[in-house]
Amino acid sequence: GIDVHSEGLKKSSRATLKKALRESDLALIELTENIGLVPLKTGSVTNPEVEHRIWGYPRGVKTMQGDEVRFSEALDVKSTLSDLMSESEYRKAVGEQGFPRLSAVILRVGSIIQPGHSGGPIFDKAGVVVGIGDGGLHEGIARINWAIPTNDLQKLMASNEAFPTARPQQVAHFSVETGE
Repeated sequence: GIDVHSEGLKKSSRATLKKALRESDLALIELTENIGLVPLKTGSVTNPEVEHRIWGYPRGVKTMQGDEVRFSEALDVKSTLSDLMSESEYRKAVGEQGFPRLSAVILRVGSIIQPGHSGGPIFDKAGVVVGIGDGGLHEGIARINWAIPTNDLQKLMASNEAFPTARPQQVAHFSVETGE
């Protein structure tokens, strides 16, 4: 099962998986009870040269924190994972699961995304979510990292894909269990 905890509201709820989009490594969950969370505004990156912030639990810290994120200069072109790595590097990074796909459109992140940032929102200065932290090479320290653009959330909402049946290989590299 999935447990969702709001650190600020100090409330929790169980959640169920509703949709999956393997191409972009995204999942939609639904809370079983209303705990007062407010939907976030989404948009696209309008100025890749300014600082953005990713929120998460890097390296398993006990409370959520925001860290600076800078996008790479290649945002004027639709980058894919294949622009960052070869097929053999891809297979090593994601294993047999095959998601996110090598052809997935990504936002290149030129700063460090660490384990515990995966799935975390990336905000611009106006508080708009422009991406979702997803992964990187060498546990993020190589500064070859990526995020999923928020426009893929529309694809997620329309998805009828089957849910994954096993934990992804990169979970070991980019997620952290907080143990609370």
